[in-house]
Amino acid sequence: MVELESDSELRQLPGAIAFGTFVGLVHGALAGVACCWFVGEMDYWLLASIMGAALGGGIGTLIGSKRGKIRNGEINPDIGTLTAISCGLFPATLALIGIGLAGGKMGIGVAFVGPMIGLCTGGVCDRAYEARIRRALESE
Repeated sequence: MVELESDSELRQLPGAIAFGTFVGLVHGALAGVACCWFVGEMDYWLLASIMGAALGGGIGTLIGSKRGKIRNGEINPDIGTLTAISCGLFPATLALIGIGLAGGKMGIGVAFVGPMIGLCTGGVCDRAYEARIRRALESE
């Protein structure tokens, strides 16, 4: 664990907001395309990816500003995971609405695919970001 001085018990991680925004842009765009695919309107995939990226970027910025802090010398970089899971909830919501309209047992499992993909890819992004932060803090 990286030790910090006592006067910096709570400080913003470098680049946390930019990292959250980047992860939100990428995952939001993918979620937008997935939503287009669910409703069968692949003609509008570009518009859906732009709208998803805008929404995901906003979510990532918000999460990066709230969660991107060093608390009592401990780095807890879960910005990418929370952002990616949040973006994965958009296609999951459409899948759950489809279950209610069409019925079926398979749809409940499909609703968990988006958040699970977000959990895996967001976790990988977080580990890379944490390694960069630790390297930067150790070189100070």
